[in-house]
Amino acid sequence: MIEECNLQCVPSGALYLDLLLAMRACRVLVVGDSMLDEFLLGSIYRSSPESGSPVILLEHESLAPGGAANAALGISALGASVTLVTVAGADHDASRLRAAVTSTGINNAIFVEDSTRPTTRKARVVALGTPVARLDREATHGVSDTIAAQILSAALTCIEACDALLLSDYAKGVLTPEIISSLIEAARIHGIPVVIDPKGPSFSRYTGATLITPNLSELSVACRRAISYSDVADAASAIIEQLGTDSALLVTLGAQGMTLFSEGRALHVPAHQCNEIDVTGAGDTVAAVMATALAADAHLEHAVILANLAGSLAVSRQGTNAVSYDDLASIVPSTIASALQT
Repeated sequence: MIEECNLQCVPSGALYLDLLLAMRACRVLVVGDSMLDEFLLGSIYRSSPESGSPVILLEHESLAPGGAANAALGISALGASVTLVTVAGADHDASRLRAAVTSTGINNAIFVEDSTRPTTRKARVVALGTPVARLDREATHGVSDTIAAQILSAALTCIEACDALLLSDYAKGVLTPEIISSLIEAARIHGIPVVIDPKGPSFSRYTGATLITPNLSELSVACRRAISYSDVADAASAIIEQLGTDSALLVTLGAQGMTLFSEGRALHVPAHQCNEIDVTGAGDTVAAVMATALAADAHLEHAVILANLAGSLAVSRQGTNAVSYDDLASIVPSTIASALQT
């Protein structure tokens, strides 16, 4: 049975302001697949005489850190300290990705260079606010043993000084099963929570994680069948059985909010009303808030309520945009107060 969270038994906004302040003192390690998000914005002004396809007049171009780098940016925007360990190719996009990360103020980023693969890049073409096409450049095979050893060495050196570990898995080959299991074990030894933004046909490789944050599509892939909203509870139970009862599952459901499955209980948190513009990076935002809140020893359900609010802010913006401490601090009291009055 899923319990609906109407915030009637949720502490007041003051608790969340205290939590946000505590999060600013935390240190989070992010390891995973980073990518360069490129946005090409313009307007359609005629059809191509060659193919009949729309011709777009390019008006604006922008670059942003994506994937694990965007999750790291989200943590930094909350005011916490973040270390990013990731992989880039030996190409022009690697330089652009490093520059995009540095420009956001993340100074502790370790890029392991892998000359056998391109730097992952997603170029999105948007005309008058509507996505028209996306061009991807990537490799998805697992990194070599040599590269894996460098990733592990860098991450294990950093983990001792961190309060939480976030693994951002976009199935681009950085997070091999061996790297995942080694880092989860290291986090267990150091007594810090592990949050995983997952991908792929099996979540069993995440065994031992504190929390996994799939969306409905990712849950369907892991269960090898289409999962509807009404099926979420059964699917989540099957996944938790694989992982062990010590792990929790947070399933993000877009406009329907998110559901937390933990300790045999399911808690559904409805989405906040917002004007959804772009879901790009929303999963990174949720994972970033959850990891940072758990680093601050937040109760899991309090962390989910904060992450749900952050996710709503993220989808109300165009492109990859981090939700900041100021963004949340300015609306938490009124949002919680409004919910308590309903």
